Amino acid sequence: MLFSDLIGELPVVRVSGSVGAEITSIVYDSRQAEVGSLFVAVRGESFDGHEFAAAAAHKGAVAVIAERDLPDISESGVSVAIVNDSRASMAPLAAKFYDYPSRKLDLIGVTGTKGKTTTTYLITAALEAAGRKTGLIGTLGARIGAEAAPTVHTTPESVDIQGLLARMVESGVQSVAMEVSSHGLAQRRVGGCEFDCGVFTNLTHEHLDYHGTMENYLDAKLLLFREYALESDKEFTAVVNLDDPAAPKVADTVKGRLITYAVKAAADITASDIRASADSVEYALRWGSESAHIRLRLGGLFNVYNSLAAATATGENGRSWAA
Repeated sequence: MLFSDLIGELPVVRVSGSVGAEITSIVYDSRQAEVGSLFVAVRGESFDGHEFAAAAAHKGAVAVIAERDLPDISESGVSVAIVNDSRASMAPLAAKFYDYPSRKLDLIGVTGTKGKTTTTYLITAALEAAGRKTGLIGTLGARIGAEAAPTVHTTPESVDIQGLLARMVESGVQSVAMEVSSHGLAQRRVGGCEFDCGVFTNLTHEHLDYHGTMENYLDAKLLLFREYALESDKEFTAVVNLDDPAAPKVADTVKGRLITYAVKAAADITASDIRASADSVEYALRWGSESAHIRLRLGGLFNVYNSLAAATATGENGRSWAA
């Protein structure tokens, strides 16, 4: 894909050099650069990618996205596009480069302080039982069908996510469950992802070293249900734990369809007759006048919540993923 095509819709401040270079990969780590790469100079908490642009060019990168001029490569023939936010720009670049893979998948994002990993695994298990091939991205890495694909962060960088989603499309995956961290939302790592469903599990006092306050932490979570819900033409469904104190703020934010689950509150989907032990939980899942018996080989009341979230996201009373 030509550099000019990739940056065509970006709010570019200015460009130096030719925009006719053929881009064969997008990288943000100069060590991964090769001939034909587009290097995105991202500022991190402990490093500044701008300092490695020359190294990327030396390895064959033909273009750079940066937030400031780069005198070290100004005479190298490498094209440089200046933007206001390199990381935010990387997401739409990656989505376009990989031909918008999330548009070809049912994408379920799970956010919350606790329960994300278990909920995503329960979602994929339910979908597989319904005959769908699934993908998963989260704390324990990624999975494409039965194939493991290691990752670095709970929510990888946008280029890595889009590349994973593209591989999933190629391998015939139909539905993907993704852990969506507050860092990933705030840093636009999931930018370019078009979600069908967003799940909110809960909010507790964590990650304040990064967000500063609980208000900021919650607001980062709300991005999934507010901004990201509007970034595609898909019908977005929000699945919210009504027993969590933050639920009213989440519900008020939702741009799309809202479905709630709870153990205590009067929600759309509830659990009753709960029997929980150290190694299993059993309960009646109820929606309207109907019910189903649920038994899991996972202990603890918290797994009632996790399984309710998964059931709501995948069942006919959440979004009907299984055709």
